[in-house]
Amino acid sequence: MNDEQLLAEVEELLRTAPRLVDFREQYNEEALYWLGRTAAVLREWDEIKGIEGRIHISSLNSSRSDEAGDLAVSTRAINQILDRSVPAYRELRTLLFEAQHDLRMKTVGPVTAVIPAQKPFDYFDELRKIIEIAREDLLFVDPYLDAEFVSRYLSLTKGRVKIRLLTSMKLQQLLPAVKLLASQIDVRIEVRSPKVRIHDRHLFVD
Repeated sequence: MNDEQLLAEVEELLRTAPRLVDFREQYNEEALYWLGRTAAVLREWDEIKGIEGRIHISSLNSSRSDEAGDLAVSTRAINQILDRSVPAYRELRTLLFEAQHDLRMKTVGPVTAVIPAQKPFDYFDELRKIIEIAREDLLFVDPYLDAEFVSRYLSLTKGRVKIRLLTSMKLQQLLPAVKLLASQIDVRIEVRSPKVRIHDRHLFVD
C-alpha cells in the first residue's frame, strides 16, 4: 500500500470514528470493526506506532463492560465507563492525526487550497472534506457568516460535533437559522461576536 492509499485510509478512519459513547458496550460491532481497521492501518503506516495504537485499543476494550448495555445500569456507572475510555480514545485519535499529517507532508503537501472566484463548487467541496473529518469540535472564524452558510455547511457535521461560530457582520440573518438547525438535528452551536473586527476566515477542527 502506497502513501496515498494509506492517507485515504487514515482520513476515512477519522471521518467515520465512532462516538466515545459507542465504546461503552462490549460487543458494539461497528466500534469493534473501526478499532480493528485502525490497528491494521497504523501498523501499515509505522510498526512502532502500530504497537502504541494496539496498547490504546486494548485499554479501550478493557474499559468496556457487559453491564453498560443493560438499561438497568445506573447513569453513574455508565459515566464511569466513559471516563475510563477518554484517555485511550484521545491518544488513539492523536495517533491518527499524526499519521494524517505525516502522510500529507509526504504526498499532497500543505493542506491549502486556492479556489478561483468562478469555482463555487470546488470551494464547497474542499470545505466539505474538512468539515466531515471533525468528530468533536469545529470553530469557524468569519465576519460574514449568514443563514445560507448554516444550511449549506453546518448540516455536513457528523455525530454530535460541537460547533462554534465567531462572526460579526450578519448576526440578524445567522441567529434564527442557527436556532432552527440546533433544534432539528440536536447539535450544540455557540455564536460569539468579538470585540475587535475580524478580517480573515479560518476553520479549526478538533
